[in-house]
Amino acid sequence: MNQEFCSQKVLELQNEFLKRIAHHETPDSHDVPSLLCKIIECDDELVEFALGKVGQKLRLFAQNVDFQHPDIVSIFDGAIANDHLFAQECLELLILGEFAREKKLQKIVPILGKIITQESLSRNIVKKIDVPSNNRMHVRLIKDKKEREEIRLTKRMQIIDLQSVYKKGEDAWSVHPDNFKKFLRFDTAYEEDLAIAERKAQRYKDLGCLSLADEVQKSIENFREHMDQSYYGFNRITMTNAAVVLAKSLGYNYSSQEVNYSYGNYKNEAKINVNRGFFKKYNFDIDHQASVSTFASQSSDLIITKKLNSDYSYEPRVYPLHEFSDILTDSVKKTIELLENFPDAGNKPIFDHFGIIVPGVSYPLPKQILYKFLDEKGFVQSYGVREDALKALDKILIKGQYLYAILVGEKDGKCYFISYFV
Repeated sequence: MNQEFCSQKVLELQNEFLKRIAHHETPDSHDVPSLLCKIIECDDELVEFALGKVGQKLRLFAQNVDFQHPDIVSIFDGAIANDHLFAQECLELLILGEFAREKKLQKIVPILGKIITQESLSRNIVKKIDVPSNNRMHVRLIKDKKEREEIRLTKRMQIIDLQSVYKKGEDAWSVHPDNFKKFLRFDTAYEEDLAIAERKAQRYKDLGCLSLADEVQKSIENFREHMDQSYYGFNRITMTNAAVVLAKSLGYNYSSQEVNYSYGNYKNEAKINVNRGFFKKYNFDIDHQASVSTFASQSSDLIITKKLNSDYSYEPRVYPLHEFSDILTDSVKKTIELLENFPDAGNKPIFDHFGIIVPGVSYPLPKQILYKFLDEKGFVQSYGVREDALKALDKILIKGQYLYAILVGEKDGKCYFISYFV
């Protein structure tokens, strides 16, 4: 893809994002969960007596979060909201615990507490009940900005695994859009896609292709779930999907071929490649530089010729915001500041973490003694840790606009598209 054309499309989408992020609505009022208020009033001994370990974690949680944050009622799948049975039962248990303790009744209340906390909540929710500093969830609810940042600093870069895309074959690649328009704040263009998918599922049913119809129906259900999870107008996207859309938007190539592993056992192997020419005159590959020199004197060497023409393997990565703090643009800084004091949420933070998804390449390769690449001036940069080398190269590629990264927000372990990282 022409990089000038790509840059233009990125700027167009970014301008549209800036218009939409400027639109705000009056915050909704919310009732502070009575359970949290009550659990703070109680002493540690009573909370443990009536609610056990779950109660202890809830008390620690209540002591660290902002009750005025509008999300306080929806965390833990709404289990601590005033109208939820779990919250009501816990309140009654605490009152019963006070009475039982006065009357020296030590047996029945802990048993009731264990039954309620185990049967009223799924294991998944029980696991989430903890202080943000332990599980790095609900960080946006922490009152102290410094403490929020300290928790965010514990995040590290992760390579985004594309195996789920490769296993599904070329269809998984082709169904993804080649831009992020449908993921912009307040966008509803996905409704058209949903209608098309529903007609497609019905067509498969009419033709008797029930397995294909089921696959499309599963996709529709997943899509609806993401639509329902829109958050202050921001649309949910998985990191894997974001990585694929990024690759398509930049013109990366999808390919698959049959590979003979052994004894005639063939397996279809797919991958996404980045052509060397994508980076124009910038050659960061030291091995490639050496091959070019050798090729000039040994032009008959077919192995070297193949190496010269080989592409890079796609290796998308997500970095926590703090790792790119030295290259934040003024636009990104303003966006983060706004999201940390979001008017629609009563000027509260709305994301637990911020990430930057970079459509990088697998270079330097893993398992080296030293990880080296060439900077834009042709000087060798050397690192003992691959992650450090990847980050340094990714920063050069982003700053030089060889590729474009995106900014995402994380809330309760789910990823939301925000904007391009420009």
